[in-house]
Amino acid sequence: MKKFLPYILILIIITGFLTISKPANAQDACTVQSAVFNPSGEQSDNWYKDKTKQSVQVIVKTENCQNKTLELSIREADSCVGWCDNTIPEINRKSMQMGNNNTFILNLKAGETKCDAGFGFDCNYYIEISGDADFVSDGEPEGNLLYECDAVAGYIGCLEDWIVGPISFGSSIQDASRQNVVNLPAGGTTSKSTDTTYQPLARLPGLQESYDTAKECALGDYLNTIIKIIIGLCIVLAVFMIFIGGLEYMSNEIISNKEHGKERIRNAILGLLLALSAYTILNTINPALLNVCLKLDTVKIAIEGEVGILGKTAVIDGKTITACKEDDMVSMTLFGHSGVRVHKEIKANLERVNARWLAIPEAKRYKVNTVEGYVCKPVTNKPGYWSAHAFGLAIDINAATNPYGSTLKTDMMSPPSYPNYPFANVFALEGWGWGGNWSKIKDAMHFSKYPLAEQGNGKLN
Repeated sequence: MKKFLPYILILIIITGFLTISKPANAQDACTVQSAVFNPSGEQSDNWYKDKTKQSVQVIVKTENCQNKTLELSIREADSCVGWCDNTIPEINRKSMQMGNNNTFILNLKAGETKCDAGFGFDCNYYIEISGDADFVSDGEPEGNLLYECDAVAGYIGCLEDWIVGPISFGSSIQDASRQNVVNLPAGGTTSKSTDTTYQPLARLPGLQESYDTAKECALGDYLNTIIKIIIGLCIVLAVFMIFIGGLEYMSNEIISNKEHGKERIRNAILGLLLALSAYTILNTINPALLNVCLKLDTVKIAIEGEVGILGKTAVIDGKTITACKEDDMVSMTLFGHSGVRVHKEIKANLERVNARWLAIPEAKRYKVNTVEGYVCKPVTNKPGYWSAHAFGLAIDINAATNPYGSTLKTDMMSPPSYPNYPFANVFALEGWGWGGNWSKIKDAMHFSKYPLAEQGNGKLN
């Protein structure tokens, strides 16, 4: 009986811990009770205007989600199939650290991302929650927001991005009042977030409630605390092993077992002394040796303006197109400019684009000063990638006033052509993607037939 006494005592201790600890169950799981728009449902025909964007709130109420992380996305209930998707890049998997809260409100300015001008409502948005809880608001009460684009019938014109504003948290739905819609600026972009605070999801003893990562040696302060916590754990484990060794020594009459218990105690004490002496010696020699300070260099990431096509051949609309193949290029007149070289397979399509432009009243027509088509060139700093221009599948319009950059700069959305006759629509209606709609970078001069990456429909004619 004495032989099994240590194991019985260990089993009793473990059972005690399990009994005291509250078991996780479905009732304690983080769940989303509701995710709604304010306002919600169907809006009037003239509710949305590009120049005076409407303020919108996303209000999310949860249960048992304190100290959890939720990811918020807004999707457009797209009816198209194939190459298109319903992801809103401006609000895609936006991380929400719940802290001690169960409710949050995200303040927004409505846009037209992924909307489709046509029958029914152009825009039909819903909310998707992921992370520590899953929820989709599509079809739920107040879970959809429907309205028309600010576009003329027959034109796509759904080009405006959503604008993301501040987030407010509350412990209940009353704390985060749905009446306080934040008035964000109607145009342009919001200021970049300056919050550099790191808040642990579960606070360990000795850790601060939050760490300012912009502070010098912020990571070092965090690691210094972790080192002390590890030493504390060593002490706890050593005491536990001494306790087990003592039980083994007292509960056995066999000499060899007693020696094993004594050896366990000696090893535990030795490990404890090793951990404490290492800390004490370093602290005595120079306390600075225990203060870790890691200074990490800032890394700047340059985003390429043009996505490009991998390899010198591409299959478009069932046909193999080869980069820099002069024999496949033809000249045409486009927007009043002769000698524009393009791939022969898209000439007829571009003639229809040109006809749409000519059909606009001359006083309202966007003035095209420069046109660039086929150019045999690779993509800069991307070995193996070739520009869509090298395949004759891209057109650049007025490069001087529609530059490539991190923010959209274009005169294509200015009078007299805009808003009634947006120039980008003469291309969009024939299946061309526009660089002004790209999410990570803007290249407003660039129109491309290449699918997916450059947002063209991949149809040659």
